[in-house]
Amino acid sequence: MAYAESSDVATAAGRMLTAAEEDQVTGWLDDAAIIIDAWVNGTAPDPVPNAYERVSINMALRALRQAALTPGVQMQQQTAGPFSQITQFPATMVPGGVWLSATDKLMLRPYKSVVSLQVTSERT
Repeated sequence: MAYAESSDVATAAGRMLTAAEEDQVTGWLDDAAIIIDAWVNGTAPDPVPNAYERVSINMALRALRQAALTPGVQMQQQTAGPFSQITQFPATMVPGGVWLSATDKLMLRPYKSVVSLQVTSERT
């Protein structure tokens, strides 16, 4: 279950999405929900916190902006004279799709459940 809709991502992007982008964003929002649930060690509480929706939108928006660049490129800059071109790749290369940023994790931290395990000796 996605925590946001493609229309939310379009609003955040400040433009309408194409039909192809709409399909991609829907998939990214589903993936984002799975990643969020995995990071907080469970499913969203009822009612779903606003942070879940906001983080989902941020994740899909990053993927949408990344898809507009040359694959794997974080930033490109060109200068006409005297001829210059800069291509920047991220320090931690992230393949296409969605991921949690440090800010996303900070926003979700209050909802992260802690799992405690009882540690026992294998000898007993």
